[in-house]
Amino acid sequence: MTTAMTPELLAEILAAQPRYAEGPARVACTETGAPLVRAAGHVPVTTPLRELPEGSVDAVVLLGDEVSLHGDRADEFVACAADAAVPGGLVVLTALASDGTPRPQDRGVPADRESPMPRTEPRRFGAADVDHLLLHRGVGVRRLERHGDRWLVAGVTPVGGAERQARFVASLPFKLVTAAVLCTDAEDRVLCVYDAFKHHWTIPGGVVDAGEDPRGGAVREAYEESGVRVRAGDLAGVFNAAAPDRLLLVYAATPVDPDAASTRSPRTRQPNEVGEVAWLPRDEALARLAPRSAWHVRMSLDHPGETWRE
Repeated sequence: MTTAMTPELLAEILAAQPRYAEGPARVACTETGAPLVRAAGHVPVTTPLRELPEGSVDAVVLLGDEVSLHGDRADEFVACAADAAVPGGLVVLTALASDGTPRPQDRGVPADRESPMPRTEPRRFGAADVDHLLLHRGVGVRRLERHGDRWLVAGVTPVGGAERQARFVASLPFKLVTAAVLCTDAEDRVLCVYDAFKHHWTIPGGVVDAGEDPRGGAVREAYEESGVRVRAGDLAGVFNAAAPDRLLLVYAATPVDPDAASTRSPRTRQPNEVGEVAWLPRDEALARLAPRSAWHVRMSLDHPGETWRE
């Protein structure tokens, strides 16, 4: 046993769910955990978790840091535990706690090109990681507390497919997607706009709307901000930023009608957001753009199609 779990604490955790007030519950556990389950007034089932039929036990209580020991397959282990319990059943697990320090990553460099090496040590989790791990498999966390260097977590399995799906969707990571155009004309000038809110020059772009594809969002933003209709081509650069967690996709583009008055003398369609629009020679654009935008443009020009960590 690796936590400060006592029969009284386990009985308290189970008693918090009305379904266990009706009588002793059949609780999946290990051989070493069986005395604890029995002392808490319930019936231990020591059949290996993977051999249990779906919904065959009332609860699953595994306190040997199995979540951590399964490493990169922790998600699969939680799914197996959730499947073994009846709908609305309790899953009680422990996991090694991390020290809260995120793994440092280099910034301003190309993103990783190779898959990571398999994990060889027990996996450690932060509180949010534990909550996400269970929610991703439809288990709603009801209790999460730290005991020394371990987490004790208790969650309830979904009562149906709709609830499982809702919890799964809620567990998905939120990453903001933005898109921009690096639009150049026949004279190799760059289409730039002056952000009236941030008070700096940038390239046209913005948040991709719900239901909109990134390239569609990029050309829409370009027209709204600059008044120039553009044709986007290949992806010139992908930039991943951490705060907030977001992606910027930069597309190479050219004007749809280079001779149109709206192209030669562009005027924004969003004067409340954009103060000025200009075609700037490349060197001048790089000098006038905000440092972050200038870096996006430079990397997109020098290393087209690369993915970067900001």
